[in-house]
Amino acid sequence: MSFTFLFILGFIGILLVQFLKRPILAMVNDKNKIIRTLSHWAWYQNPWLAGLFIFAVNAVFFSITVFILFLLMYFLIPYLHFFVMVSAVLISLYAWILFNKAWSGTKRDQLIMGAVGSSFYILLTIVFVYWFITLKPDYPGQDLFMAALGLMMAILVTTVAAITCFLFTGFSSKAK
Repeated sequence: MSFTFLFILGFIGILLVQFLKRPILAMVNDKNKIIRTLSHWAWYQNPWLAGLFIFAVNAVFFSITVFILFLLMYFLIPYLHFFVMVSAVLISLYAWILFNKAWSGTKRDQLIMGAVGSSFYILLTIVFVYWFITLKPDYPGQDLFMAALGLMMAILVTTVAAITCFLFTGFSSKAK
């Protein structure tokens, strides 16, 4: 599989999520306990604080996922890492839907909240691009193909996550 194919596949995934956003948003009940709790907290109605909260939740989810994937390296159970990654995506989407539905404020403030919240993945993308650009062998003749491939995949995943998080938290209107 080429990186271009994976990039196109990620882009198609973003478009698919964008087109199916309303039905996905409608699947989550507005009477959810997390939505009610967040919507009653005054600090969550501040776009900067809400964005920082989403930033922190994204960081926690990403860290837990990386930790679990790191642990799975030692157990060598085939295809379990795919289940972990798919679960992480679904949990993140669900959380972003909850954050969107709990938000009440202006569209401009919602864009600020989405931009601040998704900036975690933008920062990760920048870090991975920097590591990719500065990738050098530790010794003469070291093959860096797998390291470069892993960094390209990390860049793709974090870019798709940033765009999706921004679309769900910054642009989505509440589906009734």
